[in-house]
Amino acid sequence: MNEFKDFTHYAITKYTVGLYIASALSLCLGFTILTGWVRDLCNVLGTGVAVTTLVSSTLNFHFERGIHRHFSIVAGAEKSGVYGLYSVRADALWEINAEFARAYGTASLLSIAGTDFFHTGCPIIAQLDKWCAAKRPNNVRILLLDPRSKHAIDRAILEEGFNLTPLSIDEFNYIGTALWKNIIFSLEQLERLLAVCEPGENGLEVRTYDTAPMLLYAHINDRVFVEQYHYGTTKEEQSTPLTKCLGKKVPVSEYRGNSLSGRLYAGHFDYLWETSKDRVVHAGFSQMIVNLVQEKSAWREIYEGATSASNQWLRGLRTNLADSRNIGKE
Repeated sequence: MNEFKDFTHYAITKYTVGLYIASALSLCLGFTILTGWVRDLCNVLGTGVAVTTLVSSTLNFHFERGIHRHFSIVAGAEKSGVYGLYSVRADALWEINAEFARAYGTASLLSIAGTDFFHTGCPIIAQLDKWCAAKRPNNVRILLLDPRSKHAIDRAILEEGFNLTPLSIDEFNYIGTALWKNIIFSLEQLERLLAVCEPGENGLEVRTYDTAPMLLYAHINDRVFVEQYHYGTTKEEQSTPLTKCLGKKVPVSEYRGNSLSGRLYAGHFDYLWETSKDRVVHAGFSQMIVNLVQEKSAWREIYEGATSASNQWLRGLRTNLADSRNIGKE
């Protein structure tokens, strides 16, 4: 209904009204006054003008609506500080890798497992190898999800499609999941570099964070790349027995570093960096974690302990809310 009203306002203008009036007069002359070939000419002209005006109004209406919609998207992106949008993650990774090769100043990378950054054959780990070999001073800060975290276990459970219950928890092989293996392998790759190049030599610093993963973040030079993470899966993924990766399915956005969005994402990284001071990665860090988690299924104690603490906090919050509501009633 709204579209019809918009079209009516668009189609009835001082120009189109004039054409419609001319068309009506021509038809009236043809039907009532004139005869012979003049009458036929008036009828053809009147009908042609009316149809042409209506068709052109319709086409122009939809064309201008489409142009307006596309320009409004561009205008909204510019106001939001969006500099680029990559529907395919591989395209964004190509830009990230190319920018990292010419990085200057501080480069910051935030990921879950870093499979596209730090696994064998990835351009970024190869570039870090070159910098370490050349003793090039270049500050690089890296954050990976701590595999000891409840949030890592939660994500592994979802990606593996495991139906976790109090009875089935003993059947879940956390250290056999793709997520666990990928994080540990990335840590091993980075530890190899840290063993050769101390942070003071090339500025390479690696930490693990213990919060729910929210985004992939790469801030290199003045370019900020962000991909939002999620816990949702499609119906097709829910019905397949294959391992499900929860990332790599939404567009990657690029921002300028001095834009509002770029500064907000940088603040998110800085917060995680500052709150991860007690989880600094060093040579032997990954093996220490493997030994800890393997010993007496420590991952289960971590998961159940964190879940219990969270539930206890929620119960306390509900109690405090209920007490505050009752105060006014007394």
